[in-house]
Amino acid sequence: FDAAADGYGRGEGAGAIVLKTLSRARADGDRVYAVIRGSAVNHNGSSGGLTVPSVDAQTDVIQTALAQSGLPAEAVDYVEAHGTGTPLGDPIELTALDRALGEGRERGRPLLVGSVKTNI
Repeated sequence: FDAAADGYGRGEGAGAIVLKTLSRARADGDRVYAVIRGSAVNHNGSSGGLTVPSVDAQTDVIQTALAQSGLPAEAVDYVEAHGTGTPLGDPIELTALDRALGEGRERGRPLLVGSVKTNI
């Protein structure tokens, strides 16, 4: 999300997350680090191509997941973003995040955004 971003570097990485229902994790005595309260998927909608994300489609999928979770937008503290590293993609992604999660946010409580893949 740097103003000087001019592309991306190809790379491969892998991560693993063990998912269980909350009731099963509690019954097993597991330490619970996070709870997924909502999720959603969609396609990019109409756009200029694979490398041109749609602000409307991204905003919609975030709002759908929020509605499913029952949480208000201001309850989200952090977003792990795609982070294209391009002057076109990054502003589109951040605009969608602002539209979906920016309203109602307290001035001193910013939405933290990162993209771990750019650090691998």
